Amino acid sequence: MQIGFCTDPATLATLPFRPACDFIEGHVVNFLTPEATDAEFAPRAAALKACGHPMPAANVLLPAALKCSGPSITRGSTATRRRSSAAAARSA
Repeated sequence: MQIGFCTDPATLATLPFRPACDFIEGHVVNFLTPEATDAEFAPRAAALKACGHPMPAANVLLPAALKCSGPSITRGSTATRRRSSAAAARSA
């Protein structure tokens, strides 16, 4: 069994202790930011890489305003791609 800690790398860096966990679980809307450009997301990706914990899971996948079906869906796939990329970077 693995134990996760729901946080993001920036918050993790401010904690007065290092949590005894196997991974962190991020927040799609606030951390993976599917509506931001890749350039805007890059500092978050760098913080994740530097934090020393993988992020194989994320919660709050779809905010209320995010369309999840229809002909012009791109934001959901952006979040999925970023989460996959972040997980792959940590396992390398």
